[in-house]
Amino acid sequence: MGSDVVKDMISEKFAEREVIDIANAVTRHSYSISRLGMRDLFKKITAADYVTLSKLFERMNLADGGRLYLSEISSELNLPVGRVSKLARTLQERGFVVWKHDGSGEEGTYIQITENGVAALEQQQQVLSEFYADVIEKFGKGRFLNLLSELEALEEVINSNDNRII
Repeated sequence: MGSDVVKDMISEKFAEREVIDIANAVTRHSYSISRLGMRDLFKKITAADYVTLSKLFERMNLADGGRLYLSEISSELNLPVGRVSKLARTLQERGFVVWKHDGSGEEGTYIQITENGVAALEQQQQVLSEFYADVIEKFGKGRFLNLLSELEALEEVINSNDNRII
C-alpha cells in the first residue's frame, strides 16, 4: 500500500472517531436536557401535550375556529399520524380538547381546545416561565437566544429528508 492510501485510511478513521465523539456528546446532552431537566417541568401534561395545546390556543380566534388538523400536529411534532391520534385521544379523555371531523371524516379530523385545555396550558406556561426566567438570567439572554437559533437550524438539518436514516 502506498503512503497516501495509508494516510487516507488513518485520516478517515480519525474523522469517523470525531463524528462518533460528537454524536455521543449530542446524544448525552439531548438526553440530559430532555430526560433529566424536563422531567420535573412537565408533571400534569407532557411536552407533546403542551406543544399541541399551545398551537390550539394560538389558533383560537382565527377564522378556522381554532381547528388544528391531526396532519398538522403530525408535521409539527414530527410524529406519525397514528401516534398523534393517540395524543389527541388522551387530550380528549382529559377534557383538554374536543375531537371533530369534517364531513364524514374523509376530509380530515381536527381538535379544538377547551376551557380545561386553556387552564392546563396556562398552568404549564407559568411553570416554564419561572424555570426559563432563571435559566436565561444565569446563561444570558443573548447567549440563550443564539443557542435557540442554532438549535432551530440544527433541528431543520436533522429533520430534512436528506438526513433521515429510517
